[in-house]
Parts: sequence; C-alpha cells; structure tokens
Amino acid sequence: MHLESMDLNLLLAFDALVTEGNVTKAAAKLNLSQPAMSGALARLRQQLGDPLFVRREGQMRPTPRARQLALPIAAAIATLREAFEPDLRFRPETSTRTFLIAGTDYIEAMLMGPLVTALRQEGPRVSVRTLRAPQAFLPPDEALRKGEIDLALGLFPTAVRPRSGLLSKVLFRDPLVGIVRARHPEVGRALTLKRLLELPQVRIVYPGDMRTGLLDSALAAIGQERDVVLTVASLVAVPAIVARSNALGFAPERLVREWVEHGVIRVVKVPIRMPELPLTMVWHEDRHADPAQKWLRDVVTREFSEVESAALMTGSTRRRAHPHPSR
Repeated sequence: MHLESMDLNLLLAFDALVTEGNVTKAAAKLNLSQPAMSGALARLRQQLGDPLFVRREGQMRPTPRARQLALPIAAAIATLREAFEPDLRFRPETSTRTFLIAGTDYIEAMLMGPLVTALRQEGPRVSVRTLRAPQAFLPPDEALRKGEIDLALGLFPTAVRPRSGLLSKVLFRDPLVGIVRARHPEVGRALTLKRLLELPQVRIVYPGDMRTGLLDSALAAIGQERDVVLTVASLVAVPAIVARSNALGFAPERLVREWVEHGVIRVVKVPIRMPELPLTMVWHEDRHADPAQKWLRDVVTREFSEVESAALMTGSTRRRAHPHPSR
C-alpha cells in the first residue's frame, strides 16, 4: 500500500490500540464509539493485510507487524501534535509530574541523588518515586508494558529481549569486586581459591530471585562451593556488614568506592574472573515517543553518560549518593 491511500485518522486509532490494548479504552481515548473503533480496526487490517492485534489474556496484543509499525507511527504522531497542538507539549519547567522508576537499593543509593538534582534543574516541581521490581536482575516487562512505571534502571546482566517490546540503553558498567574490612587479620591483598572457599561470606539474594548468584554459578562450574555465613536481601548493606565482621563480600566497585576511600574496607584480588554489571535503562516501545518520558530518558542519559565520560578521562568518577560510612 501507499501512504496516499491511507486515512491518517486510522493511524490515530492504531496508536490508541497499541497504547491501551483494549478496543473500548482506545475508543474512549479518541472520543469514538466502540463500533467506530472496531470499524477502524477492520479497515486497518484490510489496508495493511495483517491482523495487527490478536486477543490474548483479555487484551488486544500486537502482532509482529503491528510492533514493527508502533514506534515510527507513535513518533510521527508526537511530532505532528507538537506542530499542531503546542499547548500539549511537555514543559518540564511547569510540570508537577511524578515519574515512577523501578529500581533496587543499589539504584536508589547510587543514582537517585544525582538524578533528582538534574531533573529539578529543568523541572523544579517534578518528583520521582521508586518501586521494587519482582526480580532485581530482570526488567519488569509487564509493568513497563502496562505503563505502571515510566522506566526501569538496573544491573541487568543479560540483553533485553527484543520480542518483549522493551527498548534499552546501557549507561555504564560497574565491575564486581571482593571486599573485606580494612584491618582483616587473615586476608592480604589477594586470595587463593582455597582461601576464598574457606572464608565466611555474605551473599545477596533479592526477593523474587530464584538463582544463587553470579559467584555461586562460577564456583559451581568448577565443582566448588563457598562458605555462606549470611544471606541478605540488600546489596547496599554488604559494605556495612563486611566493615563490622570478618566476612568476605562482593559488591559493585562504584558502591564501595567511598568506603574504601575512608579506610573502612578494602578491595581484595580474587582468583575468579569477576563480571562487569551493566547499568541499563529500560522502557517500553509503546511510550518511546511520549514527550515526558523522552525528557526523563534524556536527563538520565545525559547525567550518567557525563559521569562515565569523566571516569574514562580521569580514572575516577564524581562522588555519588553513597551511604555515609562510619569508621
């Protein structure tokens, strides 16, 4: 088909169906009757030669062809709205919007301070609320799809699945390091595998996460198992626990940096290749063109890309919002 033969009003109907996932809600959004919306869907299917939406679990789910069209159509509509309806543009300087971001305790400790400071520079009345995802190391697909959150920030170790309708951007990478208290009487600068397995250790298992962890998996691959003396549900708590015990812990390097600088804990070399955890921003393609969410993503990218650039040039990053360590 050619664009000249397309009724552009049908594109509005298509965008509403993608966003709402329901014929009745899409009709209400466009101030149409349900029969009129059903008729628009029938015409879309005929013109595009594809079912576009299939009913599943009580919702209208987009087909692969509809998913392919969703992003460019949403972007085109957003551009046209800005041109013809300037009053509908998102204006951060006057907005009172609260953005909902899924993240762990690590995200709150490391990113939220710099982020709200950056957001408030352009949107003095904007606020952020953080929510816990069901799993710490997987993006919350369903909440993003339903629009229950604006975006997710996390240490997601695997690539975001393209078929899930999620879009993603890696902001920086944080290497996992081994840590002990500064005056640990039994640990030098490096650990042998034998010594690593003997030391009591702190493990992190977030609520909802079923797997044993990256280090446990690495050890299991060589037929070994570590001595876990404590399992906690908070990554941020690990430096404080290590500082007050003889336990060995593992945490992202950025998280422990201030603790090390204050002489409370120290990093030890371990005989296992440690991964770099990618700090990833994830959002849903249905809201890719939403002006408010685009502004939020731009601020996040700008803030943390600048930090990463500074780290590459100077060998250290700016101070972040760490919990203040006590000696």
